[in-house]
Amino acid sequence: MLDFHVRIVSLIRHLEPGPEQQQQLFAEILLWPEITTFGNGLKTILRDHLKLAERLVQSGDPAEIHERQIPSIPEEGSVNLRILPLQQSTSWSEPVELSFPLVIWSHDGYRIAYIPDLELEVVAEPETDLMSRVEEDVRTSLMRCGHAKDLLSLALLQRTRKLELGTSLLNLFPETPRERFDRSETDAESGSELSKVGVLLEPERMPVAWCREGLVQDLATTLTGRRATSVLLVGLPGVGKTAIFQELVRRREELGLEGRPFWKTSGARLVSGMSGFGDWQERCQKIAKEAKGSQAILHFGNFEELLESGRAGGNSDNVAAFFRPKMVRGELLAVIECTPDQLSAVEKRDPRVLDGLRQFRVEEPSPEISRRILREVAADLLRQEPEEAALQRVDTLHRRYAGYSAYPGKPVRFLKQLLRSTAGKTAADGAPLSVARVNEVFSAETGLPLALLEDSIPLDLAQTEAWLRERVMGQDGAVQVVVDTIATIKARLSRPGKPLASLLFVGPTGVGKTELAKTLAEFFYGSRERMIRLDMSEYNTSLSATRLVSDAGQEREGILTAQMRDQPFSLVLLDEFEKAHPAVFDLFLQVLGEARLTDGAGRVADFSNALVIMTSNLGAQEYRAGVRLGFGGGVPSESGAAEHFIGEAKKRFRPEFFNRIDHIVPFAPLNPEHLRRIVAKELESLRRRDGIRGRHLRLELEPELIDRILERGYDPRYGARPLRRQIGVEVLRRVAENLNESSRERGEVRIGLSDIRYTKASGPSLGAPLSELEVVADLRRKFQRLTRGSFVSELTSEKFRLDRALRLAKRTKTKPEEVKVSFGRLQRIDGLLKLLEKKANAVTLREETLLLEQNGFAAADGRKLGMTTAEYENLLLELYAAAERTPEMLILVFQADELSHLFSLVDDYHAVAGRLGCSCRLGVYPRKPAKKQLDEVGGRVCPQVVEPGFLDSRDEETLALALEICGPLAHLWFRGEIGGHEFELEERGGKKKYRLLVHSLEGPLEAAWIDREKLRQGMTRGLSVHRRYNLLRGSWKDDLMGVSGHDFYDDALLERIVHQRLITEAERVL
Repeated sequence: MLDFHVRIVSLIRHLEPGPEQQQQLFAEILLWPEITTFGNGLKTILRDHLKLAERLVQSGDPAEIHERQIPSIPEEGSVNLRILPLQQSTSWSEPVELSFPLVIWSHDGYRIAYIPDLELEVVAEPETDLMSRVEEDVRTSLMRCGHAKDLLSLALLQRTRKLELGTSLLNLFPETPRERFDRSETDAESGSELSKVGVLLEPERMPVAWCREGLVQDLATTLTGRRATSVLLVGLPGVGKTAIFQELVRRREELGLEGRPFWKTSGARLVSGMSGFGDWQERCQKIAKEAKGSQAILHFGNFEELLESGRAGGNSDNVAAFFRPKMVRGELLAVIECTPDQLSAVEKRDPRVLDGLRQFRVEEPSPEISRRILREVAADLLRQEPEEAALQRVDTLHRRYAGYSAYPGKPVRFLKQLLRSTAGKTAADGAPLSVARVNEVFSAETGLPLALLEDSIPLDLAQTEAWLRERVMGQDGAVQVVVDTIATIKARLSRPGKPLASLLFVGPTGVGKTELAKTLAEFFYGSRERMIRLDMSEYNTSLSATRLVSDAGQEREGILTAQMRDQPFSLVLLDEFEKAHPAVFDLFLQVLGEARLTDGAGRVADFSNALVIMTSNLGAQEYRAGVRLGFGGGVPSESGAAEHFIGEAKKRFRPEFFNRIDHIVPFAPLNPEHLRRIVAKELESLRRRDGIRGRHLRLELEPELIDRILERGYDPRYGARPLRRQIGVEVLRRVAENLNESSRERGEVRIGLSDIRYTKASGPSLGAPLSELEVVADLRRKFQRLTRGSFVSELTSEKFRLDRALRLAKRTKTKPEEVKVSFGRLQRIDGLLKLLEKKANAVTLREETLLLEQNGFAAADGRKLGMTTAEYENLLLELYAAAERTPEMLILVFQADELSHLFSLVDDYHAVAGRLGCSCRLGVYPRKPAKKQLDEVGGRVCPQVVEPGFLDSRDEETLALALEICGPLAHLWFRGEIGGHEFELEERGGKKKYRLLVHSLEGPLEAAWIDREKLRQGMTRGLSVHRRYNLLRGSWKDDLMGVSGHDFYDDALLERIVHQRLITEAERVL
C-alpha cells in the first residue's frame, strides 16, 4: 500500500445560542458535502469529522479523493448585500442589509469562493473581480430559490454569527484497485444468497403440530436416509401440510437433523427483482450451491407458484424445472406443498417435473383425533383443561358450515383467534371458553343469526312472521312457507349436503318476490347486500353456462363460482330463472343436489351455507289474460293463483330439476288494501330522505291524493312497481319544485290534489322527533369520524413520544419538574383516548341492541344509551383543546361607541364564561389612570383590577373594560369573539347603530398593557364587523361562521353562538 496524505478543511458555523444559551455549531467538510455534523463542542465536531473522513477515504477511489483536495488553506471573507423588497407592503417596505460569510481559495489558475449558508460555489478567472461575481450570483440564487420574496426566508439564512476554519491532516493507506477488486469478490462470495430471498427458521419459534407424530417421523426419515429425497406434501387446504414441516423443524435435534439449517422461501421471492436475461437462473444456481454446502433443507411453499415463477412470454422455463435435476441427483433437498387438484394439473402440464420428489399424502384426521387436536391447542393456550362442550361446539359448527377448509386447519385457527380475543376475560359462567362465546364469535364471523346457531336462544316464529310481513305486504302465504323453512333450518332438520334451502318463487311481476329474497338475506346474513344476484335472461345460450363456471383452460374464474368462493355465506338470487338455457339448468342440478359446483380448473364452490332462491314469472301472461284485477272488479282467490303458477312451473322444468327444489312458493296478486299499505311504506321511506329530514319537515298526503296514486299507479301487468313511479310524479317532483322555489324549514308540508300547503312549526320544535335508533346512529357516525380524525391521530403520536421520552428519562439526568410535566400531559392524553374508546364502544353496542330489537330478536343489553349529543360535543372540545395545546387564559378587552351599552355587554360575557366553567377577573381602563397603571416611557396603560360589582356602577370615566377568563377551554371558547360586533336598536330619535370592539391581550390582567393614545382615540374606528345584532327584528348574523338566526339578544343567545361557533370550528378542523 502507498502512504496517502489528505488535508481536511472543516467549516464551522456558529449559530444562535440554544434554548439554554448553550453553544450551537453546524459543521461540514469543504468539498465533502456528505459529511456534516451538528453539536455543542468544537473538539467533538472536529473529532467526528476525522472519523467520518477516515472511513470515507479508506473505502473511496483514490482518484476521486485526489480531486477533492485543496492545494492551500482557504481565506475567510464575507459578501455584503442590500436587498430591496420585491413588492411594497406593510411588513416589508425598507431595504435590508445582509451579510454572508465565505471562503476563497485558488485551484488550477482559478479563484473559487464557497458560501456555506447558500451551498453556493462561484468560480472566476484571475483577472475577473471575484467579489463582484459572488455578489451577482448570490442575488441570482436568492431570487431563484424564492428567498428574496419575504423577510422570514432571508432571516433564516442569517443564522450564522461567525464562520471558523479548522484543518486536519490524515495519513492513510487506501486500497489499490486490485485490492478493492479482490475484496468485492470475497464479499460477493461470502454473502448469503439464501438470506436475500428466504427466512431462516428457528426451532424455538415453531408452533407445535399435535397428533402428527407418524407423518413427521416419515418426513424426517425421507430427508435423512441413505438416499435422501425431496418431498412433495399433497393434501387439501388446511389439512396441516405446513404444520408438519414446522414440527419437523421444531424437533430437528431428536429426529437426527441437528445442525442442519431450514430455510423458507417461495417462487415469487426467488425471481423478485430479477429482470435481466438469466438473472433468476444465476440466483437459483447460487442458492443450490449454498444449500448443498451447508446441507440446508429448503421449503418452497406452493408447487403451482413454483411452476409459474420464471415464465415470461413464450419462454416455458420455470423455477421448478430448474431445480428438478438437482433434486433428482440429491444435490438439493426441498419440501414442497400442493393440493390434489393442483397435482392433477401439474401432471398434465409437465409430468417430469415430479421426478426426484417423493409424494406424501396428508389426509384429514379422524373426528376423534380432530377433537383431540382442538383439546391440545386449547389447553396449550389456556394453561388449563378446556370445557369439552365448547370444543365440541367448535367441531360441530365447522363440520357443518366450513366447507372449503379441510380439518383441522379452519377450526384450529378459529379456536386460536377466539382464545386470544378472550385473553384475560371470562364468560358469564366463569369459564374462559364457553359454548355461548363460541356461537357468538362464529355468528360475527359468518353473519348467521345467533338464534339459528344457539339452541338456548328460542326463535319466536310468530315474531319472525310479523317481521317478514311488515316488509313484504300482501303475501301471507309466501311468508308462511318461508317461516316454515326458517324453522326447519333452526331445528337443524334440513337435508345434509345441500343448500340451507332452495326455493322457487313463482307469481306475477311486481308482487314482492325480489323484496322477500332481500329480506331473507338480511335475516340470515345480517345485510340485504349479502346476495349474489344473477339475471338469468343473460344466460339464454348454450355457451353462456361456461360464463358461470368458466371452461377448461380459462384463467378467469366463473362469475358464479368466483363470487360463491369469495363469500360462501350468501343468498343466491336467480332472477327470471325460466329464461335460462337448459344447459344452465343442468349446472344447477349439481348445486341443488350436492351443494357443489366445479369450474373448469377443478375449483369447487360450496353452496351448503347458501340460500338458493329462483324467481319466475311463468304463467303470468296467461294469468293476466284470464284475470283483470281492478278496483271495481273481483279479486281471484289465492289458492287458485297458486295452483295456476305451480302448474306452469311443472310444465317448464324437467322432473329431476323440479323435484330437487325444497319448496315452490306461489305469490298472489295484490289487492287494494295491500297496495294502500305499500304506498304508506314508500311515503315513510320518502320522509327519511335527507332533503326532508335535514329541513325538519313533516310530509303528509291528503287521502284524495293517495286514492289518485293508487288509481293511476297500479297496473295488473306490472304489479306494484308503477306505484313508485307515480309517487315520483305526484309527490316527489312537486315537493322538489316547491322546496327549490322557496326555503321551507321546520314545519309541515301537506300535499293535496292540486296544491301544497306549508305550515311553519311554532315554538322550539324542530319538526318530527327522531327515533332513538336514528339518534344513536348519528352519534355513532360522529364518533367514528372523531376516532379517525386529526385530533386523535396527533394525540396518539404525542402519547407515543411522551412515553418514549419518559422511559429515556429514567436512564438520564432529566430535571424532575420536566418529568412531572411530561407525565401529567401523558396522563391527560391517555385518559381522553380511553374515554373516547369507551364512549364509542357504548354507542356502537347500543345501536346493535336497537337493531336486534327492531328485527325481532331479544337483545342481551336493553339499557338506554347513557349519553347525549352534548356529551359528544364536550369530548370533541376536550380533544380539540388537548391537540391544539392552547393557553388556559385569555384576556378580552372591550371598547364601545356608546359607554352606556359597554357595561351590560361585558356583564353578559362574564355570565357566559361562568356558565361555561371558566373563572373571571374584571379590569377597568379609566380616563385618568393612577401612576402605577402608567408606563411613561412606552406610553402604555394597564387596567385596574376591580370586583364584578363594578359593572353595576356604569362609571362614566371608563374608557374600556378587560375580562380575564381562565379555564381549560377558555381560549377556544372566546377567541372567536375577537373582532367587531354591531348592534342596531331603536332609541329616541329613531334607529341607531353602535359598535363593540373585542380584542385580546396576553395575561395576567395586571400586565395587560395597551397604547394609551390609541385607547383615548377609540379603537372602534374603521373596524371590520363580523357579527351583527338587529334588536328591532330580533335577528342576528355571523359573517365568519356563515350562519344567522331569529332570536332576541340576551346572554343565553350569546352562549349558544359561542358554543355553536366552537363546535363548527372543531368539526371543520377535524
